[in-house]
Amino acid sequence: SSTTSCDRASASARRPRSLVHVDPIAARAELEALLRTMPRVLGESAAPLAAVLGTTANLELMEGHLEAAAAASARAAEVILTSLGPDSLLLVPHAYQQGAIALARGDLDAAERGFSTALSLYERHDPEGPAVAGPLLGLAVVAGERGDSPRAIAMLERAAASLDGRGDDGRLG
Repeated sequence: SSTTSCDRASASARRPRSLVHVDPIAARAELEALLRTMPRVLGESAAPLAAVLGTTANLELMEGHLEAAAAASARAAEVILTSLGPDSLLLVPHAYQQGAIALARGDLDAAERGFSTALSLYERHDPEGPAVAGPLLGLAVVAGERGDSPRAIAMLERAAASLDGRGDDGRLG
């Protein structure tokens, strides 16, 4: 059944994620094999495919291959957008990842777009949750790089408030 194929694919997608830092060469081999077979088995619309692409992007980023990381992350986001739409929480890690990759590339506009997308999705689904801290920290770094200390401090304060359970004390307009 397709559920069984999808469950097997999800399990297969998790293994390379655990190998990325331990054995990057083995992780790359497994990721490449999955990327060859998953689209044929599941089609482009499967969340497990997006997870494998996201792990591939992490591996590329870790190894300093920023263009390859950006391409894999963009493809992962496109898979989620196509299958689940722009309001899916499954888009968050890919939007955040695109922000981090853009930041590493020195593209502050693209970094801000990625972190802002992740933040707005979190705010719609779980505005008081601690997960907003990640994109807020990314936005703080972008603001700091631009020399906008007041905005950087505001983002850091919001991130701290989300992590200590106080929620969002001062939403920026």
